[in-house]
Amino acid sequence: MLSEFELGLGILVLLIGLLLRIPVPFAFGLAGIFYFWQTGIPLSALLQRAVATADSFTLMAIPMFIFVGLLMTTGPMAMRLLNFAKALVGHLTGGLAQVNVAASMLFSGMSGSSSADAAGLGAVEIRLMKQAGYTPRFAAAVTGASACIGPLIPPSIPFIIYGAMAQVSVGRLFLAGAVPGVLLGLVFMLIVRIMAKQHASEKSKFRFSELWKAAMGAIPELMMPVILMGGLLSGFFTPTEASGVAVAYGLILIAIRRELTKEELVGVVRDTVKYTGIFMFIVMMASAFSWILIREQVGGIIFDLGEGSQYWVAMLAILAGVLIIGCFMETISALALIVPILAPLTVLLGIDPVHLGVIVIFGLQVGLITPPIGMAMYIVSAIAEIRIYDFVRTVMPFLIGMLVLLLLIAYIPAISLALPNFVFG
Repeated sequence: MLSEFELGLGILVLLIGLLLRIPVPFAFGLAGIFYFWQTGIPLSALLQRAVATADSFTLMAIPMFIFVGLLMTTGPMAMRLLNFAKALVGHLTGGLAQVNVAASMLFSGMSGSSSADAAGLGAVEIRLMKQAGYTPRFAAAVTGASACIGPLIPPSIPFIIYGAMAQVSVGRLFLAGAVPGVLLGLVFMLIVRIMAKQHASEKSKFRFSELWKAAMGAIPELMMPVILMGGLLSGFFTPTEASGVAVAYGLILIAIRRELTKEELVGVVRDTVKYTGIFMFIVMMASAFSWILIREQVGGIIFDLGEGSQYWVAMLAILAGVLIIGCFMETISALALIVPILAPLTVLLGIDPVHLGVIVIFGLQVGLITPPIGMAMYIVSAIAEIRIYDFVRTVMPFLIGMLVLLLLIAYIPAISLALPNFVFG
């Protein structure tokens, strides 16, 4: 084992790499090389740790859920779900802003990716809101905030990665994130109701005939999350098998309707390969560095520093750490860094690992709409053609709502644990 000073130098190499804007996986790799050089361990061990991480049945679900998410945001499928959301909540105060949030909740049950939500639906939602009279900054704020719902409502790519790294049931994680995800959507809808009149206030009359027509048109798409969760809850298939079912179901819909051209389908496959490569490269290199943290017992060091602290103090420290890291790192990279440190503390501090997973992933979503790294912030600001400053100022009420709900979830474990405990016992 290294001294605390030498270990600190390794972590400093990682931080310097990130500050110099070196791609995240390469920054992890450089820090790993520095560690192996100090300890005299052959560098081949670094590659062995990285490859061993990728050899995971659970992680096989990632490319398949990415494919389904891209499939659902390409072509008429997205518009059918958007029309259903409009018929369902378009009559509420805030009209299209409410539809924006509801659509994100619907798409979360298929893609589980905040970036896919912001980039896929974002352009359509922002354009429609601007045409309805909403200011570009409000349209961007609603779109960016609602994209944060994606990784909470199952299926969720971050939950899959957390489950694989922390050796926690992905099925329990999916159910644990469902209630917080729905609550976050409801909080955002309440905020929209309050803010809408300041930017634009349009709403249509509720017509059951329109809702029925939209629901009938979107039934195939709406059945996908029903099939996935039904299979998971019944134990008929695992989360990884569920991802395969989702792909098969999506391809069947495409074959029957013939709504996607060959070029569009090839584009979906190409993007799936690209995003899978990015995600897996990050996970592999970050996990290799995480092995270093585990080997050096960094979690134990942190526990010794906080030993004797009360639960609420320890939880507050965890929340602060997650929020800070989330502001400077993308969700997948942050998970690979945080999980090996916090996972050993669950037993020592008496925190349920499933509960911790919800807290960590929820907290990291805050970073999606805050400077300096917020991915959703940059995506929707570019689409709406507004300054980052204007986005941050307008999104602040949504950000406050997220933080309040995060505190409630952290200190009332039943919010996230009641459903998985009821289903799985």
